[in-house]
Amino acid sequence: MSKPEHKKLAEQFAQSWTDNLKLSPEDISSQDFDKHLLAAELNALQNGETASLPFFRSDSILWVTTAPDAENLEMAVEDLRAWVLPSLGWEDEKSSIVLPDDAPAPIRNLISVVSPSGYFRWWTKKTKFEPTVKKLRSMRRLNESRPKHIYQHVPSLFELRQQYEVALLLRDEEAAQKAIDSIDRDQLDTAANTGFMQIRLWSEFREFEKIVNHPQLRELLQLRMPHTIRLNFVNAFHAQFLREFEARNDFAGAKKSYQENAAPFLDGLLGLCRPSDGLAASRFLGYKAVLKKDSNLAAELLEETSDDYLKTLLRSLSAETVSAPEQSLAAQFQAAHQKSDWRTMQETGAKILFDSEIQNEELPRDYVLAILRFSLNLRANPELQEKLNSLGSAEKLARVPQTWLEFAAQIREKQWENASAFLSLENRPTLGNADLATALLFLETFEELFTDPDLENEPVGREILQSALPAIIREFLTAPEFPKADLVSVYRQLMQLWAIYKSGSSSPIDANLLLTLAEPVLLNDGSSENIVSQTLREWWEARKVRALLPFLLNSLEILSENLSASDVSETLWIDGAEFVRLHPESLSPTERHLWRTLGAKIGLSKEIINEFLGAEIIDVETDVLSELRTIKIAIVSLQVEAAQTAADLIRHRTTEDVIVVSETHNNSSVENAKNSDVILFVWASNTHAVYRAFDSSREKLVYVQGKGASSIVISLERWAMNQQ
Repeated sequence: MSKPEHKKLAEQFAQSWTDNLKLSPEDISSQDFDKHLLAAELNALQNGETASLPFFRSDSILWVTTAPDAENLEMAVEDLRAWVLPSLGWEDEKSSIVLPDDAPAPIRNLISVVSPSGYFRWWTKKTKFEPTVKKLRSMRRLNESRPKHIYQHVPSLFELRQQYEVALLLRDEEAAQKAIDSIDRDQLDTAANTGFMQIRLWSEFREFEKIVNHPQLRELLQLRMPHTIRLNFVNAFHAQFLREFEARNDFAGAKKSYQENAAPFLDGLLGLCRPSDGLAASRFLGYKAVLKKDSNLAAELLEETSDDYLKTLLRSLSAETVSAPEQSLAAQFQAAHQKSDWRTMQETGAKILFDSEIQNEELPRDYVLAILRFSLNLRANPELQEKLNSLGSAEKLARVPQTWLEFAAQIREKQWENASAFLSLENRPTLGNADLATALLFLETFEELFTDPDLENEPVGREILQSALPAIIREFLTAPEFPKADLVSVYRQLMQLWAIYKSGSSSPIDANLLLTLAEPVLLNDGSSENIVSQTLREWWEARKVRALLPFLLNSLEILSENLSASDVSETLWIDGAEFVRLHPESLSPTERHLWRTLGAKIGLSKEIINEFLGAEIIDVETDVLSELRTIKIAIVSLQVEAAQTAADLIRHRTTEDVIVVSETHNNSSVENAKNSDVILFVWASNTHAVYRAFDSSREKLVYVQGKGASSIVISLERWAMNQQ
């Protein structure tokens, strides 16, 4: 808020009291109000704080209490009711709260700046003036002498880990990084776990150069790590040191780069990798086979791969190359056990136990069975468990569940340790790939557990269920064909569970995840309109705060485009606009313009829009988008209508060159977008192929949270503010 307006209003108040308070004009025009009877209130008004000031009438005194925002105004009213009202005065009979637009004309504009949420009006008799002033002084002295207690919620490790997971799911790099920094700053987890979280984050956003240049790279590579993190390292080294050579089929250059840049770091990790781990892993194994002249590994790779580049590379091995000595299955089993290579150990162990053609005289059968049984607690393998069950062993084969249905059963039995271990199990079954009947059966069971009142008093069980929910949502949202029309009932159930769990959250990433689940439900199931609209409304009503205004705006975009009737959108728009009217400082110029545009799209008249938002005034001097006059902007999204709307909104506010790219594969349009100064990438509405195409332009990418036009424009505004 501006100090000149505060001073001007304070001087106007003081001037109107000259005759009543017998103060000279010289005192009124002085820079401070120390000699004034209400000096404390006037100084508070000048400083943008809460203040109570009188207007003298013929038979009474009208008091006006101003405050910088709605929260402080509410607190001021509570104080007045405790100190002054009704012992010395009374609230105004007509309307105690007056909005700025309803203030008297002479001070209307000043009031809108000084007290944008309105002011509180009350009155006293003239004979009660001095007692009232004394009460106000006492009240202010007590408030000023009160110790400042600052409460800052420190999130737990559980909360921060969940924030990290949801942020990764929604491609919110900033939120994920904040979670890591908070864990690291407060030392809530080991340095190794925090380091692996950082590696995973960089890998998700393809910032591979940061991984290979990590200052503690060698230390991290020596640690025991999840297989997904192992592959993050492999993919990073491949992208940084091999991809360019492979693109031009430079086998000699690729082998040399591998030997100099990758082998010294990754040789040990590659022993736990397989061709099925992806292109980078299979090609690295190929270089390893060639350089170590291991024809056995080369033969294995040739048998499993369909990669022409890898086939050509491996055929360079001459017939005279030295092969690695052939190992028996027992020796392979023992070596895998020593390296904690559970995948190889399970494969070789299963052959030893169940392949009738294999003669095993080296390892006792009970020993192999015991080791395999133990491995199921570290690496899920439902097929192996079923085979072991067929042996009729009376001993329980695995403590840790092997499937999601077994996980639910362990929760029901309150086997917390086993259920918790399942969530970090290597090779955990993918629920998103299960058949629809199995997925629905599990979700029905999970919902019963999640809403079971008996589990409310089981904090460990509740935490496991709450940890599982984002993991379950990830199973479906990261599926290649998301969203699938036949899974609409799954999305609806997950949306409702997330709304139950996170109701009252003001976190943008929590709200964005709700929208991500809600949109495919609306698109694919017209009968769910009421459920979705009610869920979104209840999320907003649970906590009406500034942080959720972007969520409300995105909700309105989705609802206005997909609901058969407009009354729901109109009601929700008015509810949000009423919050904006009481908190006018809560919107940036861009957001205010978006609210106006959406109101008109819904069908509201200009008069109604102006009633809540005021007349549209674009202040070019304070609009961050107005500074973007010489740059080229690209919007990359498959939602063509929303992208075009966003482009029009940007052009309306600025004079930039804005292009829209809506492609599923890399082509000339995508290449043209790479030449832009900023690329607004709508992650939730793009293909992986297009995402990969921007690998060489990562520094230009701005990830858009949400799919609507408002999300795109707001993301650009935030980027512009960061540039400033």
